[in-house]
Amino acid sequence: MKHCGVISIAFIRVLIMALSIPLTPLAQTQSSTASAPKPARPEDEIVHQLRTARNNPSQYVELIVRLVKEFPETPHAESAGFSFSSALKRQARTDNGPVKMRELAKRFIEGTASAPAVLQVHTNGSA
Repeated sequence: MKHCGVISIAFIRVLIMALSIPLTPLAQTQSSTASAPKPARPEDEIVHQLRTARNNPSQYVELIVRLVKEFPETPHAESAGFSFSSALKRQARTDNGPVKMRELAKRFIEGTASAPAVLQVHTNGSA
């Protein structure tokens, strides 16, 4: 029993020493990278506007359409359908009327019609 206690203390000391060595260079690396600002991407302005327009579904849909048209190759444009569904959910919380929902859907479909095929909304004519 005594032997196990001595081994555990020795193991803990070695572990502490091993962990304390690489922390200093890691901390220096993190502080130097944290201070460097990210380079601005062309779509960042629209993405920022999207964040501020979250509670205004009409404006949000307009910004989604603009993002898809101007920056179709970006991850934000690729998630336009998901963003649109979020706008519909927000609209449903305030006014679930079919007219307003239809207006949002029509604007999104028309606005993304000229987008690359992957980003377009396809309607199912047989539904």
